Amino acid sequence: MAAVMLNDDLLTVLVTYLSIRDALAYGATCSFLRPPSIRHAVRDVTLDSPDAVAKFSAFMLSKPGERLPHLRRLSVKADIAKRSQGLFTALPPLAGLVLRAFKLEHLSLQCAELLLSIEPLLSYAITVHPQLTSLELSTTGEHTQTVLLKMRCAPALRHLALLERIYIPQAAPSGKIDLPPLPCLETLVLDGLKVLPPRATLRMLVPALRELRVSNVKFRDPDPSSGAWWPDKLAYLKGDIPSLASLRIQRPVRSLEVDVTLEKDEEEEEVNESAWDPAPLFDVFQRASPVELSIGMQTSLDLAFWQTYAPALPRLRCLKLVVEESHRNHPEIANWLENITKPAPTGLRVALSFREFCNAGPSV
Repeated sequence: MAAVMLNDDLLTVLVTYLSIRDALAYGATCSFLRPPSIRHAVRDVTLDSPDAVAKFSAFMLSKPGERLPHLRRLSVKADIAKRSQGLFTALPPLAGLVLRAFKLEHLSLQCAELLLSIEPLLSYAITVHPQLTSLELSTTGEHTQTVLLKMRCAPALRHLALLERIYIPQAAPSGKIDLPPLPCLETLVLDGLKVLPPRATLRMLVPALRELRVSNVKFRDPDPSSGAWWPDKLAYLKGDIPSLASLRIQRPVRSLEVDVTLEKDEEEEEVNESAWDPAPLFDVFQRASPVELSIGMQTSLDLAFWQTYAPALPRLRCLKLVVEESHRNHPEIANWLENITKPAPTGLRVALSFREFCNAGPSV
């Protein structure tokens, strides 16, 4: 059937299934398709240069009534700070965009501390925004700390990610990251931070927390009294072994995802100690006592995994093994899987999935 035979409503719906580039090309074919194509294209936007920031902000603010209500997700990548030319002129329009995009739900700023220190209006725009439910700030310091404590959206925020992946020579003035009360927060991500929110404050500040993701961090604050700080609704934990070990899990969780790939050192013919340490892993398993466990392995690992760790996993009902994609057709994978899981108890379900090999470090 030719496209011209389809009714207008169906043609409009088709836009939502296209990539941004294809949607804009599709909208250029007919005048009545242009508005829905633009609405679809501006719903979720990622900007990676000062020029892109300036042009997109100008485009959106040229017809704010028509375009701004459709902007839901906005991400600003770290590349914007690597290109000093145009950075200072691009930030005021970006601040104006965030300030006026009253239906914006998700905002992600890499090099956040640098951007907020350069443009005070951007700090103000985030602080007074009433509709944000998801916020990701990469690099923390005095300005990000101020924004966190003054956010008008704090009572409605559901997702908060604080990351330190790009070095910025500022630090939080108090020597730690303080969180405001976040009564609806369900997901908290802490990645690479040198200073962390005190664990003793979590139960009071984030009572609805269901997911906690930690990576490349170490909790150094004194251990609170047993169980006193653990959020009651916390059901999912993800992180690398050192981060999870330093968290000192206080209560069992339903789901635990360990961000590691257990492997054998081919040169030394032994388990790679740099990737993991059996004692901390056993402690993490014992403290979390999950019902579902997800962990990465290589088929070169010949450890009797279940036999080794069964005492620490009395509640386990589902074991999800993530294997590198290159090992999908390994001729001995069935025997390897049997060795990993024997002697499997009745009722244990083992799920096998594959992922592409990646040299990058673990992520949250």
